[in-house]
Amino acid sequence: MMIRRAALIAASVSALSVVPMGAAGARPTGAVHLGRFDRQLVNEINHQREVHGLSALAVSRQLSGIASAWARHMATTGRAQDNPHLGAQVTASCPHWKALGELVDNAGHDTAARLWQTYSAKPSDERVLMLRPATDLGIRTVTTYENGARVEWNVIDLSSNCD
Repeated sequence: MMIRRAALIAASVSALSVVPMGAAGARPTGAVHLGRFDRQLVNEINHQREVHGLSALAVSRQLSGIASAWARHMATTGRAQDNPHLGAQVTASCPHWKALGELVDNAGHDTAARLWQTYSAKPSDERVLMLRPATDLGIRTVTTYENGARVEWNVIDLSSNCD
């Protein structure tokens, strides 16, 4: 069973490894611990953004913390759903944000490329990932097993001015 959700908010107001934030062209803001799956997904997202003439996204420590907590919550409750507190959480961590989007997914994707295909196949999900004013992203995938089947609980939060 696969559940996908996309949320987009735009406002004119306000084995682990360490990876540098973002890809070529993205501004570095430190380092975030990402697993291989999430690193590959960030690379795929940034590659596709660059193909579409958009700047690469920097991985944000603040947004990744929010995404991590929500991915763990979804895995614990067994429900993929949008974070109802995302706006307030991002405002607390990144008070000058101007654009905000979120994708959540739970499915048995065995590669980041397949998860990217899932997101990019749905126009509303792709619009979130290609959000022009976004400069930063937070990401976390939590893996669980249900009846022996691997389930990836993925959260991607995008924002601007969250460094």
